[in-house]
Amino acid sequence: METITVLLADDYLAVRGGLRVALGQVSGLTVIGETCTIRETLDHVTRERPTVAVVGVLLSDGSGAEVCRGIDRARAQTAVLMLTAFDWDVYLAEAWSAGAVGFIPMRVDLRGLVEAIRGAAAGARLYAPEQMRRIQDWHVAVGTRLAALTPREREVLTLVSAGKSNREIAELCVLTQNTVEKHVSAVLRKLGVCSRQSLVVFVMDHHLQVSECRMPRLQPGISFLSG
Repeated sequence: METITVLLADDYLAVRGGLRVALGQVSGLTVIGETCTIRETLDHVTRERPTVAVVGVLLSDGSGAEVCRGIDRARAQTAVLMLTAFDWDVYLAEAWSAGAVGFIPMRVDLRGLVEAIRGAAAGARLYAPEQMRRIQDWHVAVGTRLAALTPREREVLTLVSAGKSNREIAELCVLTQNTVEKHVSAVLRKLGVCSRQSLVVFVMDHHLQVSECRMPRLQPGISFLSG
């Protein structure tokens, strides 16, 4: 059986170290590198062509989804498995749309992770029916609403979510307050909320970092894989 080569890409050394030790005990798998940034990961994929990259949803300089898109642009054959401590719909939907072959919660045991790696190496798409339902529901409830926003409305949404007043937004965006009020009204209407407070609740409930449609940068809990 041909050896499956694996690249580990994650922002946290402890996560990479735990994975390297765990996967190093598995016959037929070889960890050939560790990275913590998008650039390092894409450079390694281009140079070493690993069979599978196990990528965290957050790296030091961006998201794991950006790695997926970079690999696709480079026409590399490396399959990407997203591994995350945040099993939240926004990350799941982004991983799927970016071309990751699977989205694996970090609570998975070693056997489950190895099965996913082998499935990814064999060309399988590993999203469970429940995950596909969550992706569809997220796009209906959130994704399509965000997609309806113009770049300026997204900018205003970001600033409102940060607690900025219309006057502050006008100064930051070099707009009149009247124009800002119109943008705020359009954002409320398109997102289906009735007030600035409801808008902030919408952003928090869906874990959005609205400027990029991603979740806020948080320190994940580390789960050590067991056999």
